[in-house]
Amino acid sequence: MTIPTRHRPRLFRALGSHEPPATVEIDGATFTLMDCLKHDSWAATGLYTGPADKIVCKFNRQQSIFGFPMRWLGRMLAAREEDLLRRLADLPNLPRACGPVTVAGVVQAHAAAHRYIEGHPLRTDERVDDDFFPQLRATLDEMHRRGIAYGDLHKRENIIVGDDQ
Repeated sequence: MTIPTRHRPRLFRALGSHEPPATVEIDGATFTLMDCLKHDSWAATGLYTGPADKIVCKFNRQQSIFGFPMRWLGRMLAAREEDLLRRLADLPNLPRACGPVTVAGVVQAHAAAHRYIEGHPLRTDERVDDDFFPQLRATLDEMHRRGIAYGDLHKRENIIVGDDQ
């Protein structure tokens, strides 16, 4: 489901006047854009479907700012996200990295993709299993032990309640 937003000038859109690509390839599989979940100053995030599963692909900043190139930032953000996903790959309850994203055979160095977790954002009045918050706390504690901080936990949409809850 697309989140309705007011139109933003291309300066305030990670991909400027462009949208996420209609298809991407990962590991030889083609994934088709189902929905653009978000397109802000930092990244355009798309939900894609493929032969066996769904993925989330984040296309980081490419749009210049007042003539200053920003492609370097997009590449840096994607590399950082890929690195974090790899470092946390052994933890349960986190999405798995997918590997390099290509479009028409060209690697998109500013893109990072991970497996989609079926579920929904934690709602204010939602009742979850008794293990939900202790598991979340254990995951965060382990991230901190590994020197990784998560700075967007104040946004409920970043806490996904899996369909298995």
